[in-house]
Amino acid sequence: MKSELKSLADFSRIYIMDEKNLLKYLQNECDELEAARLLEWLSESEENRRELFRLEVAWQLGQLKRYSDKDFVREQKEKLQERIAAAELPRRTFFPLRMLRYVAACVVFALLAGGAYFFYTSQAMEVLTAGQEVEQIVLPDGTKVWLNKNSLLKYPKHFGTSKRFASVEGEAYFEVTKNADKPFVVETEAMKITVLGTVFNLNSFTEANTASVTLLEGEVKVEAKADEGLVVLSPGQRAELDKLSGKLYVKSRSQAALDAAWHNKLIPFEQATVEEIAKALEEIYGVKVRIAPDIDKTTYSGTLKNQGSIEKALRSLKNSIPIKYELKSGEVYISRD
Repeated sequence: MKSELKSLADFSRIYIMDEKNLLKYLQNECDELEAARLLEWLSESEENRRELFRLEVAWQLGQLKRYSDKDFVREQKEKLQERIAAAELPRRTFFPLRMLRYVAACVVFALLAGGAYFFYTSQAMEVLTAGQEVEQIVLPDGTKVWLNKNSLLKYPKHFGTSKRFASVEGEAYFEVTKNADKPFVVETEAMKITVLGTVFNLNSFTEANTASVTLLEGEVKVEAKADEGLVVLSPGQRAELDKLSGKLYVKSRSQAALDAAWHNKLIPFEQATVEEIAKALEEIYGVKVRIAPDIDKTTYSGTLKNQGSIEKALRSLKNSIPIKYELKSGEVYISRD
């Protein structure tokens, strides 16, 4: 053991970089030595600070619950004491200005772990839609969430005193209850969205190459979690993160509500041309739609019900718009009636 712990730096690398030991800090169960070492480790690099923040978020979502067992913590504490004793590290090496470091470290822990502790003790809730239909959930603050198929939502049974947290894997539509004193934060594996009260659609599947947020009402701050950038969206804009290139784009969406058409099975159009309607149908039904060159540029407003197939949608559309359509070789051709 002595050969493994030749210096304070060796001890730091072995002890601090262990996620289980970092969790002890989040539980506010550190002694002076541990508190001082973590503060030093945090000051070494931005990467270290991001790592602790990542663990805090994971803990908030109940993902590290297995490490909270008291027997486990007791066992790890005993092992740590044995390693310190075996290393025969001189106390004078660790404790110059020890009280100053301890106080500073405790301030850091209070800021980083306060929200996490409340979240963890308040019991995490999970909703998984798998292959089921769209499901609507009402969160503790009254926020409404529509969860698309094959998606997962995690949130606390009770929100904390300073922030509201939720996590999404997949697609979700949010109508966030406004609270200026409690920002609402939604985390995905690629993005972090912060709002006060707004309506937006979030699409972030782990296996997909892109993640996006479309804003319908209010204002949101979208932050890419791998330092790709940060943007603030206005209604009608979509933030799109390309995970492969690492670039974060902002695009204007004249028919932004179409991104959320799945949540209530309604396809709204506002001053949309036939060409714009056709593009929306392509996205929703995954079928290529081709438009005849002579189609007029008249605009239409209204709501079309998502009926499960593009042929049914076109049949309903034809009752309101003078068009003809033909399905051929898996594609749709639209022309003037």
